[in-house]
Amino acid sequence: PRSMAPLPDELLHAVVDEKGGESGLAVDLGAALAAKLPGPAGAALSHGCPVRELRSYCVACEAIGVRADADEKATRTGEILLRGAVFEADEALDADDGRTYLHLPDGRGWVFDDSKLNPSDPSVVRVRTPSGQAPGAVPGTLQQQQQQQQSLGDGPRAQILTSIDEHHRACTASVCTEHTFYVIRVQKSEQEAAVVVEQSEYDVELDRTDGGRLGLKIEVQESSGCLFIKEIVAGRASEWNASHPERAVRVGDRIIQVNDVVGAPQAAHLLNEECKKRELIVLRLRRSSVGSVMPGLHVIIRTAFGHMSPGLQGSVVRVDDDGDALIKFAQGRQWVARENFECLSFQDLEGFYMKRYEDFRSLHQALKRRIAAGECALRLPDLPGQEIMGFRRLVAAMSMNNFFEDRRRGLQKMLDQILAQVPTLDAEPAVAAFFGRDAVPSDCGSGGATL
Repeated sequence: PRSMAPLPDELLHAVVDEKGGESGLAVDLGAALAAKLPGPAGAALSHGCPVRELRSYCVACEAIGVRADADEKATRTGEILLRGAVFEADEALDADDGRTYLHLPDGRGWVFDDSKLNPSDPSVVRVRTPSGQAPGAVPGTLQQQQQQQQSLGDGPRAQILTSIDEHHRACTASVCTEHTFYVIRVQKSEQEAAVVVEQSEYDVELDRTDGGRLGLKIEVQESSGCLFIKEIVAGRASEWNASHPERAVRVGDRIIQVNDVVGAPQAAHLLNEECKKRELIVLRLRRSSVGSVMPGLHVIIRTAFGHMSPGLQGSVVRVDDDGDALIKFAQGRQWVARENFECLSFQDLEGFYMKRYEDFRSLHQALKRRIAAGECALRLPDLPGQEIMGFRRLVAAMSMNNFFEDRRRGLQKMLDQILAQVPTLDAEPAVAAFFGRDAVPSDCGSGGATL
């Protein structure tokens, strides 16, 4: 259908006459043309393809790949749209698999809308593009996002992507209250995006001169040159933990040195042999990763391990009860054991929030109080006007003014002016309260042993 020749005027007139005017043509062009066009073209149109109106969408899932054809199993082009990316679609095709396939302009390919299959967690959502801004102004690829962040500076940035109107039809001009929620995408500054995953080393002394067991179930990991602690049982280690809680041995820690034997790749078995000696055993251990590794974090490979190359980027999909992370890379998904987190760099780059106008007003009032008390040096921006008992909403609904669009632009300007004055979201308590502080196995070793 995309290669179909322009429709002759007489056919367009026939459709307009049948549907009752231009408004009818805009409402259901595909169904009307299906009755007028024979063969495959009519059949395709009867399934909802194509509508030649440019529409804007926002990626609501973690990422979505662009495909060469309107099929979920079609070959991918290599282009990936990340969460929060806004894009245009010039065609929409309802397929038999329940998805709606959206065609990107300039022959870039297709992405799918699965909101009919997953209404609570759709891949994309329809958005209204702000006046005077092209849909592509919100970059979708990681490279474009990084370029935009560099051009805007190092501070945090916030963008109102769209609004969701939960206004109830029963509301009248006399009782109407605020029901509009604004979806805000926040890009954190480089300073606060980094997630520190600490690695600390400590020593313990376990006396085996009487032949007692260390009480450690370990996994010999030759590739990383260490002994990974899987379980702590009765023995010298549990006795040590009881008397030295500040340096207690924990499951997930790694033994990297035993007496004078230092662990090295393909030599971890030497550590295991040293632990079997009947003498005072001095272990140097490295703590398992300490930090808030959670789904949604951006990941960059810093040090090569396994088949992972430095510079490879992805995002955390899931963290299991053992602390291991399922990470999604362009090539696919990969479980990474927590003992290998030291090879990764984690970043909390962005978050998504839903705020009402009342929340913006509370932020404005909080900043105003702090400025008056001399506790804040920010320049207070203007706050857009609010509704007057639903009157402005009714007037806007009658297309008599652009109140809601003007207010959205005003709220965006307010956020821009506030965030331009703070290096991080937490630098100003009122801003931190507005956004909140909480966001929206590869190496199996060579077998286990008990020491």
